[in-house]
Amino acid sequence: MRAGSLALITVEPREPEAEAFIAGVLSHWPDGLTTGVRIEAPRVHSVQLASLLSDPRSADVLRTVDVAILVSQEGVRPAELYRLAAVLEDSLTPGVVLVDGPSPALAELNPSNLFVHPRQTTPELLAALLYGLVCRQPATRGMQNDLRIAQSLQSGTAAEIDRLHEELLLAAHVQREFLPPRLPDFDRLQTAVLYRPVGFVSGDIYNLVQLDEHHLGFFLADAMGHGLAAALMTLFIAGNLTLRHAARAGDVEPVRLVPPAKALERLNRSLLGTTTGPARMASAVCGTIDTRTLTLTIAAAGHPAPMLVTRGGIQMLDISGTLLGVLDGSEYEQHTIQLCEGESLILHSDGLTDSRGNAIEDTWLEPFRRRAAGIEGSGLDLADAMGESRLALDQRPGSLHQHDDITVVAISVGPVPTAPAA
Repeated sequence: MRAGSLALITVEPREPEAEAFIAGVLSHWPDGLTTGVRIEAPRVHSVQLASLLSDPRSADVLRTVDVAILVSQEGVRPAELYRLAAVLEDSLTPGVVLVDGPSPALAELNPSNLFVHPRQTTPELLAALLYGLVCRQPATRGMQNDLRIAQSLQSGTAAEIDRLHEELLLAAHVQREFLPPRLPDFDRLQTAVLYRPVGFVSGDIYNLVQLDEHHLGFFLADAMGHGLAAALMTLFIAGNLTLRHAARAGDVEPVRLVPPAKALERLNRSLLGTTTGPARMASAVCGTIDTRTLTLTIAAAGHPAPMLVTRGGIQMLDISGTLLGVLDGSEYEQHTIQLCEGESLILHSDGLTDSRGNAIEDTWLEPFRRRAAGIEGSGLDLADAMGESRLALDQRPGSLHQHDDITVVAISVGPVPTAPAA
């Protein structure tokens, strides 16, 4: 059987009449037989109103009682009633105020946590009211504690979200450091890139690099999954997919080019030496272009097919291979293609493919098609074509809710540069 507690709010330090009145009310305390809730008559603590309103330590007493009652309003100003209502509400303690007649102050205030009754209310009714308030107070305190815990968890969650936000910003910054700061410049080749992560970081990584005086190297890779795990894997790929090595002693050339197929085989072995599971899997396409002969050497590993945009239309290059990080000893086919003036090589990640791996909504390819068909006098350079392609992607349905990372790498062959006039 639980014993309740009651705060008797008095105006004077001692009010024998109020104490006797409360004792008479508590003598009619319900036994709880009809409700099944047995609670002893509450212990009474006297608290002076002035101290309650001026001393925070006295106000803390209300947090330890189940109900408070003000028996006499004699000498109590309306402003004090307002402050009392605020103190009771702050402590989540219900209060009972007995009035001798109509109280304009309380009627105007209409507090939700104060029960106003005439002083002539029978002791039995007042005892029943106090009994009900005492019975419900443990549940109220429990909800208060639950709310406090929830607010604490919310604060902790907000701090954790802020920390994760800062980490994601840092991760995005680090990942972009692995992207080329500027695109290489060759007389015969133009390059353009569209890089659009679905979030802070991307599972796509690319590079366009001048390997030597006459060779452009490129790759586009897509790590399986999303978020930080995929982003970290792209950094591993960028550090291990290389298309050139420093020359050895006795070599004539300053650098040694790595064939694209061999570069993928080395990357596959490196990935198999990392963690197990889908986190180490990735697709990739890489290659080189000899700017003297316009010879494209290319290989792919489970990546969406590259596209060659020519005057006659778009040709899907039949270049495939096993996904990286799956099978030990995988070998990759290497293809050699002769490029012509006006043609564009388009690489893209699977954010622009359907479930069968085909490019979807090819309106984004239309600018490249028009450029290839009208290279002479069209005036549309590769940067313009990529800009129009970006606009076409923005206008397609669902562009504001991108479901996957999107990366497009375009390499186009320009006309032979004319010699300056003598």
